[in-house]
Amino acid sequence: MGLQRRWLRWPALAVCFGACWLSPGCVNPELEEEKPDAPSMADVLQAYEEPSADLTPQSMAGLLVSVAEYVEVLGAAEGFGFLFDDVLGALDEEGEGDGAESGLVGLREAGLEVREQPASLNGNGFARVTRVCNGWEGGSSPDPNDGAIELIIGFTESQVDPVAWGDFLGCRYRIQDNNLLINGDLRIWLGDSLSFSGLEQVGQSPLLVAIDGLVELEGSVSLSALDFRLIPELGSYEIRLPVEGGHVIFFVEGEATKFRAANGVWTCNLEAATCTNDGDPSDTFSW
Repeated sequence: MGLQRRWLRWPALAVCFGACWLSPGCVNPELEEEKPDAPSMADVLQAYEEPSADLTPQSMAGLLVSVAEYVEVLGAAEGFGFLFDDVLGALDEEGEGDGAESGLVGLREAGLEVREQPASLNGNGFARVTRVCNGWEGGSSPDPNDGAIELIIGFTESQVDPVAWGDFLGCRYRIQDNNLLINGDLRIWLGDSLSFSGLEQVGQSPLLVAIDGLVELEGSVSLSALDFRLIPELGSYEIRLPVEGGHVIFFVEGEATKFRAANGVWTCNLEAATCTNDGDPSDTFSW
């Protein structure tokens, strides 16, 4: 069975891990190269656990502008769900057995262009997956001029590696009525100990996506970088936002707007323009 669609609550929108990919026919040459080392995501993971800047009245004006821009892009992109449902969902399609080869069969049957390095004697291998982006014109056939997404997925005989990575190559992607242009490096933290037989669990534990490069929503917002963490068990998400002196983490908990900062976790009332420290309700500020 493939990944089921999973929904997260976003302000004024719903996010689904699902979208349609377009690709030319599937090919399957074996790679004559050693398994590449995945880039580290330790810095980004640590950043979400340890915000480096305080939340202050002086930082709020700029932060709220950033929040609006990031949320608009993520909403238009539906949480970049197309990165998960079709690639990782294809890995989860049924095949003979529950190991790496079964997962690669799922990729091929889903119509993705796959080049694989079979698992070596020490059990390590990888797949290099390419998908032509769906373009802004909504054509029925893929056009290389619309750019592509290249993704490397490492694996052992039984597990998917924690980090998948690759590039958006001038990718023009259309979701609903939103045109996105993405060009840059891509890293995805899938988590430790993710087995092929347990890929249905993707989306049930936190996922972290980092894009280092252009993320542009046509006619609206242009970002030079973007990373965010999905928290499915809370039906929420977190976004790292730069401020003077470092960064803070923005997230939504129920109906509450919150920031996690070096000086505590804060709940902010945007209409009243006040923030209160969750650890000390007497500690408040306005802006």
